[in-house]
Amino acid sequence: MSRLVGIDVGGTFTDYVAVDAATSSMTILKVPTTLDGPERGVIDALGAGSASPRSIERLAHGTTVSTNAILERTGASVGLITTAGFEDVLEIGRSDRAHLYDLSWKKPAPLVPRELRFGVAQRTDGFGRERVPLDVDAVRRAALRLVEGGVESVAICFLHAYANSSHEEQARETVASVAPSVVVSISSEVMNSIREFERTSTVVVDAYVKPVMSRYLHRLEGDLAEEGVQTQLQVMQSSGGVMTSQHCAALPVHTLLSGPAAGVIAAQDLAARSGYSNVITLDIGGTSADVAVITNGRPTMTTDTEVDWGIPVQVPMIDIR
Repeated sequence: MSRLVGIDVGGTFTDYVAVDAATSSMTILKVPTTLDGPERGVIDALGAGSASPRSIERLAHGTTVSTNAILERTGASVGLITTAGFEDVLEIGRSDRAHLYDLSWKKPAPLVPRELRFGVAQRTDGFGRERVPLDVDAVRRAALRLVEGGVESVAICFLHAYANSSHEEQARETVASVAPSVVVSISSEVMNSIREFERTSTVVVDAYVKPVMSRYLHRLEGDLAEEGVQTQLQVMQSSGGVMTSQHCAALPVHTLLSGPAAGVIAAQDLAARSGYSNVITLDIGGTSADVAVITNGRPTMTTDTEVDWGIPVQVPMIDIR
């Protein structure tokens, strides 16, 4: 028999659903989430489920690994290389406050401390025209200092890189030549649009969770192979689609609402089958309650989301609160 399997790792339980492709019969179960190693909960769910590993035709996975890394501040040590003069964009942010009249409120610390943020000479304008060439030597010096500072990953965000990404790509090559073991995220690939603070924040988030997600996927795929699973692992995106594990490891920022997005897509399908095109979805788990709106049969989308307060992430995702 051929089985379609979905496994979602939540804060309390890991949920398992298996559907027989021929008969549409369904098996649903829960196992406790193993917080110190979520991949073990996935394997526990497979072992308790009805589908033999070799019968799995499709395996879709919802994960909270990237979200938890930010909320719990357990991500990688990250360095930032940016246009000279823009080193403090992460700290300056916008003028809004989480608690307007609370004088004792303190803004959370940025994901990259000041000593790991370096500005280099370069400049392109909003039309992508080069005004100041990239100072490659400055990038090399910054990379060396970041390696000395013990960073695992580097985020690169240059002014107007959405219009011309050549400086960021050149800087990535320079960092790779100096520190081949360090992973690099560039803003023109992560969020290729305007707004310097939001673009810087988004690429930093991607760099912050990238080593964590890569290690998790490596462990999970190794365990799945040992169990005899032969199909390609698919990971839910925050936008409601799926991506390969390789794509996920390269751009993990797209998994921040991985599990909740799957719930909205399921609700969308169930609502349509029941004759409803305008619904509110409510997904209550062990650690959070997620709400979304489906209008005219489609979930509301957004590119303006905050993960924790003051950390904007501007990539396409379902608007889940």
